[in-house]
Amino acid sequence: ARQEINDKFSQRYHNTMHRCIPLPRPCALLHRARIPLSPCARPRIATVHGIRSITSLPTRNPEKIHPRAPLLGHLIGQWGNGKLDTFKGVRFLSDEHQHVDDEKSEYDNVKWKDMTPLEKTKYLVSQYGTYTAVALGFSYVISKTSVWITSSFLGLSFKTVGFWAFVVGYGSGVGTCAALYMGARQMQLRPEWVRQEAFDMVADNEQVRQLMGISLLSPLRSGVMRAYSLDGGSFAIDKSSRGIVWRRPRIKMIFQVYGGDSHQAVVCVEAKKKGFGVEYDFV
Repeated sequence: ARQEINDKFSQRYHNTMHRCIPLPRPCALLHRARIPLSPCARPRIATVHGIRSITSLPTRNPEKIHPRAPLLGHLIGQWGNGKLDTFKGVRFLSDEHQHVDDEKSEYDNVKWKDMTPLEKTKYLVSQYGTYTAVALGFSYVISKTSVWITSSFLGLSFKTVGFWAFVVGYGSGVGTCAALYMGARQMQLRPEWVRQEAFDMVADNEQVRQLMGISLLSPLRSGVMRAYSLDGGSFAIDKSSRGIVWRRPRIKMIFQVYGGDSHQAVVCVEAKKKGFGVEYDFV
């Protein structure tokens, strides 16, 4: 039976080496099964790998190897089905398999049920000791902080507790209302802000200053007539995409200005809200 296995292995192994099959790199094959290699098979293995000599056969039931099955294919099939035990020093040429580190601890190849309680404790400490220490330290800090806060509040009088409760509640309410008010104003398009910015742009323009006769003694003045219209600031359906879009607030405004020597003009403004600022289409 061994001679038949050797003959078939030496014949099929030569054909198998030309295929893309993940192979154990250190050639850990035929030691546990105690099946000697034929002389014709040894040179092929040494030529293909050329890394290490054959050391061991990692299979659970070496005596149940079918005599007509190629031994290498049997090992690869057993490993691919998850039936082989993890052993030290074996790596795969294919990246699909997980590489095993040669520098393992002394507990990696020992089954859990065969360990003593002391060995189990050492293994758990070596694997999870750092995480356990960090968790215990964090729990200690949280517990000490909670105890300190609780003891500090228990030492306060009713007068102090009532005073600080009123101050904190009143301050929180005022701060919340102020934040909501400022946020609402920032999201809105205020007409007074738009008019003031447009008035400053007109007053600083050199051509307008020459046409209106603006000087240090006769600056630009605003008139009585002011009008504006607001639209947008809501959700609508886009005509092109038929999707719901946000319509930015838009303002259209006209106001009257006076310059030197009874010059007067009307300023037309169109602007849109852009973020927390204003984008002017024209002035």
